[in-house]
Amino acid sequence: MDDRNGETRQLCYAELKGRVLRSECFEQEGLYFQLAAYALQADLGDCEEQNFAYFCPQGFFPFWIVQKHGNDYILKHTPALHRELKGMSSSEAALLFIQEAFTLSDVPLTIYRLSKEKKKPQGCVLMGVASTGLQISEVIPKSWPITSFMPCVSY
Repeated sequence: MDDRNGETRQLCYAELKGRVLRSECFEQEGLYFQLAAYALQADLGDCEEQNFAYFCPQGFFPFWIVQKHGNDYILKHTPALHRELKGMSSSEAALLFIQEAFTLSDVPLTIYRLSKEKKKPQGCVLMGVASTGLQISEVIPKSWPITSFMPCVSY
């Protein structure tokens, strides 16, 4: 994998992690524990429990889960899920986090505008990251004589 793919994955992971922390899919509570385990593996690597509290629950769980269960419960039960991921690379854990985070119903579409160069009158591509996959649309400026639109496609 080239460095740009790794950087893109890390940016997507970081953004989705923030969205998951604000997510409120109460009916999918168990998924948040699995997402936390993936995030711990992506952020910290293999579980090396030196002490009881090797992570801050607020950095890996939405507020409502921390309120419901409390720090002690989360710190007691989450390490077992994290230990199951031993040997998994950070990039693989981040990818699994991304894939699973999209199954939450309130993680919305994210749109990125991509162009070759800044401040050039040229077309650009809109890339949407959604739970259904990657959606790409080409946008041609109105000043160009030819207009085209590439319908969204999912990969």
